[in-house]
Amino acid sequence: MSKQLVSLRLKDMYAIKHALQLQIQSKKKRLEEIENVPDIPEKEQLVQDISHESWLAQNMENEILDFRKAYNIH
Repeated sequence: MSKQLVSLRLKDMYAIKHALQLQIQSKKKRLEEIENVPDIPEKEQLVQDISHESWLAQNMENEILDFRKAYNIH
């Protein structure tokens, strides 16, 4: 898979970050619901998804900070 340059507006970056945060919250809530139920294969996938989406949200936050710094937006 090759890398491609994608232009996003600041508004788009905030929307992506917010959507990721909502997904993380939803999956954490689901994980809490099934925490004490034994033998549910969904748990492992949820943990992996939460970890990955948290990384993506942090990456998006870093991109937002870089964008704001580059264009001197306060």
